[in-house]
Amino acid sequence: DGAVGSGSLLTPVTYSLSSANQPVAAATAAAAAGSNRINERPGHYAPNSIGFTADEVSDLMPPLLQEFPESHPGSKPSKAATTAAARDQQLSSCAAVSTRRYRIGFRTVELVRLPLPEAMKDLFPPGASGWDVNRTSGEVICWHCTGEQDGSWALSALTGKWQWVPYPGNVSVEGESFYFKVNGVPIYMKGANLVPMNILPTNVTKDMIHDMLDYALESNMNMVRIWGGGMYPVPEVFDYADEKGLLMWMETMFACAPFPRDVAFLENVAAEVTQQVHRLSWHPSIAAWSGNNEVEGSLGWFSESRTNMNLFVGDYIALFIDTIRAIIKKDNPSMPFVDSSPSNGAIIDTPQQYVKRWGRDNKDPRYGDVHYYGYDADCEDFSTYPKAKFISEFGSMSYPTFQTYASVTTPEDWQ
Repeated sequence: DGAVGSGSLLTPVTYSLSSANQPVAAATAAAAAGSNRINERPGHYAPNSIGFTADEVSDLMPPLLQEFPESHPGSKPSKAATTAAARDQQLSSCAAVSTRRYRIGFRTVELVRLPLPEAMKDLFPPGASGWDVNRTSGEVICWHCTGEQDGSWALSALTGKWQWVPYPGNVSVEGESFYFKVNGVPIYMKGANLVPMNILPTNVTKDMIHDMLDYALESNMNMVRIWGGGMYPVPEVFDYADEKGLLMWMETMFACAPFPRDVAFLENVAAEVTQQVHRLSWHPSIAAWSGNNEVEGSLGWFSESRTNMNLFVGDYIALFIDTIRAIIKKDNPSMPFVDSSPSNGAIIDTPQQYVKRWGRDNKDPRYGDVHYYGYDADCEDFSTYPKAKFISEFGSMSYPTFQTYASVTTPEDWQ
């Protein structure tokens, strides 16, 4: 298990086909992995991995000839003899490529959404060292945690100073935590969003992908969000993230508008999502799936949805809960799932049931993740930032890059 953002999440494993008569005899390691695949261990925060069973290894070979066609000239051998002969011939022809080498990763990921008092006990268990803020000076100090506190420190937006907010026995605190644990260890996530790198996907090269993810790592990021308003990335994105220990928040490609729920559309979506989950979920870099980007929030943007909210909420549930979530959880039950980003999360989130926390404000900093754009704020003034548990998208007004200016200016303009 590689340290997040600081090393590879991969380890090499070799699968072999040992002989024509026993094509999966050397798949012992693969069978062991296959018996522990995620979709066979519901309720367990299992590692993402590749695992092959005997049948699956056979499936990697060319299809076996089952029977000669009726029009085959001459005498027709028995079905059993024909199948055996064809199998031996094809397995023999595979001898030169009888070994496949994979690099697979093992890690556990959990998205922790607990009432704040419970989350604090998880983050700072009794006897562990934690961090607090001095109540008089505002100086950050280390303290010996007892598992209980009688208040919390918050940064005042009015004074720009730390302010102590008391509460008796933690019982009056509202909201939930939103943090990830990797291999059982809470990780403070730092990252940004990855949007399509070029309007023409074929213009994106492997080197461009490596450079972009290297920039994230050099900026001390450990998670990148694949924005749901773009397109599904090519395998190289996830291969390189696996290699470098960079986690990915993956979204299905739905964004910024309500979607229908007619049968034909839902069947189309089911096929798309099934394909993408099968293609991507084995990557150890995938830490969470999200159903969409800002679709929940978009229900409040349009008069049609605002005046007929029950209809559009039904459409939303049919698509993102009953269809997309069901597919992801069927194939990968331990994978953290967020139905929309941002969202206030779920009141109930179990394999059997998912009940959303609806509300007028889907960016409530007390719950779930938050998007933040401070168009009229000083981006260096951290007192303007929302006091949210997890900000999964953010932006500030910025100048274009010099390369953009250079395309419409002359050198004399810069003298």
